Amino acid sequence: MKLKWQQAPVKTQWGDDMVVASVAIDKDHTVCLYCERDQTPKVDAMFAQRTWVGLTDEEREIASWTDGSFGAGARWADAKLKEKNT
Repeated sequence: MKLKWQQAPVKTQWGDDMVVASVAIDKDHTVCLYCERDQTPKVDAMFAQRTWVGLTDEEREIASWTDGSFGAGARWADAKLKEKNT
């Protein structure tokens, strides 16, 4: 997600060098992010979209045969995906 930063209203409690970006939560709600202008790259990095890393064919095969039960395979696949994407 690319944030669009704008100068914050002059009368913020944090000073004159503040910028603000609005992020849509859903069609009726937004959240406003305030930070110092020189800190925007850090915030932008937090919101940078990462590429999803899925299971390999071999890992899918392992997940389908783990203990021969769907529950065990699903738990294994969930743990593997968390490991790859955090």
